[in-house]
Amino acid sequence: ESMYSVAFLSKQATKESEESVHHRLQETLEASFDPMFTINQSGIILNTNQAAVKAFGYNTVDDFLGHNVSMICGKEHASHHDEYLARYLKTGVGHIMGKKRRVMAARKDGSEFPIELGIVEIPSHDSPSDRYFS
Repeated sequence: ESMYSVAFLSKQATKESEESVHHRLQETLEASFDPMFTINQSGIILNTNQAAVKAFGYNTVDDFLGHNVSMICGKEHASHHDEYLARYLKTGVGHIMGKKRRVMAARKDGSEFPIELGIVEIPSHDSPSDRYFS
């Protein structure tokens, strides 16, 4: 049984053009051996990579985009993920924010497998009201 580490990527403020930064970050994301996701404050997947496609048994990156991240959560946490996120947004207290934790994840076929999950909040330089997590 394979153990996957789900890692995440954040955009750093640079002097590069927005397009250049986006292109470089996408290449870095795709080069990663580990599944990586970026979600918004509603739990919607905004970005991921081919390692995630392979690990979770989907066909393309597009299969994830626009869907709630709970689609990859194991049964124990899937139905509660939005509550966890809402609690963090309301209180600022995160039980797993900034830490690594072993949890079960779910493949497209419903089978579960262990992952090492790490989540951080990514500051939004464009709009302070927008919040992102990886």
